[in-house]
Amino acid sequence: MAEGKAGRLVEVEPYLLHGVQYYRLLIEWLDQPGTGREARIAHDAIYAEPARGDEVEVVAILNVVDRIIRRTED
Repeated sequence: MAEGKAGRLVEVEPYLLHGVQYYRLLIEWLDQPGTGREARIAHDAIYAEPARGDEVEVVAILNVVDRIIRRTED
């Protein structure tokens, strides 16, 4: 089952692997400042041009990050 959790991108490091764009991300949880996780994710599982400071929704399946969605202000 997929779960979503609110976070903020602390580090964003793009890299290429066999010609495919990936990102190494350090994510801080909004409800637990100072805690978070690292994720490595392909370009097609995240929005265009992720940047440090972006607020995101991290969707994980069995604790494996599946996609990252940029949070928007309502």
